[in-house]
Formats: sequence, C-alpha cells, structure tokens
Amino acid sequence: MIFRRSLQQELLQTAVAAFAVLIGIVIAQRITYYIGVAASGRIASNAINTLLGFSMLKFLPLLLSLTLFLAVLLTLTRQHRDSEMVIWISSGIGLMGFLRPVIRFCWPVCRLFKQG
Repeated sequence: MIFRRSLQQELLQTAVAAFAVLIGIVIAQRITYYIGVAASGRIASNAINTLLGFSMLKFLPLLLSLTLFLAVLLTLTRQHRDSEMVIWISSGIGLMGFLRPVIRFCWPVCRLFKQG
C-alpha cells in the first residue's frame, strides 16, 4: 500500500511538471508562429488568442501521450538510480507490483483516447 501510494504520487508530480514544460514549449512555438502570420497580414491580430486555444486542443493528445511517457520513464529511472527498486523487489514486490500502479495511472488517458 505504501509502495503503490508513493509511486502514484511521484508519477502524478512528474506528470504535472512534464505537462507544464511541454505546454510551455508548445505555446511559445505556436505564439511566435501566429505573431509572424499576423505580422504578414494573413490573420487579424486579435485572433491570435483564439487560434492559440484551438491549436492547444489540437496538440492535446500528443501532449498527454508525451506526458505519460515522460512521467513513467523519469519516475522509474529515478527509483532505479536511487536504489528504491532494489528495496521494493527485496521486500517481495514483483514486476506486477510495479506495473499495476503505472497502468492504473495511465488508464484514464488511454480510455480518453479510445473514446475520442
């Protein structure tokens, strides 16, 4: 129980941080593109916020997929580096003990993509 809760908490913290960084990168890239397009006169300058919002919706599946990947990779890498995995495995937690919390963490996003 302690293992599962600590793993899910760390996955969530890493996912929030990764999502914030990724969304910041995409917003910075898209806003520079839209400002360039507005400067050339192809779109109105007051439409930049609307276009930015719609492009964020367009990139949301990609951002969520990358967020899940980075959260799982960074969390498990840190646990391996800090020898937490060795402690959990020596205490009797097997491979399924690692997979269940990860799958439980990823399941809502996978269901979202299945429905969409």
